[in-house]
Amino acid sequence: MTPYQPKMVRKIFQTGEYSYVITLPKDLIKHLGWQKGDMVEVNADRSGHQLIIKKFKF
Repeated sequence: MTPYQPKMVRKIFQTGEYSYVITLPKDLIKHLGWQKGDMVEVNADRSGHQLIIKKFKF
């Protein structure tokens, strides 16, 4: 898999009573310049059907 793949299918895992996790491929994280421990901002688009994830900037 390459980080340029326009579509990825990922599974949602439950990690506790109130939390879920979606994993991302290591190659994609590296391509984005992200690393373990980075903070990300997660927003829904206007329709509420898509998530937008970007690195959080303080």
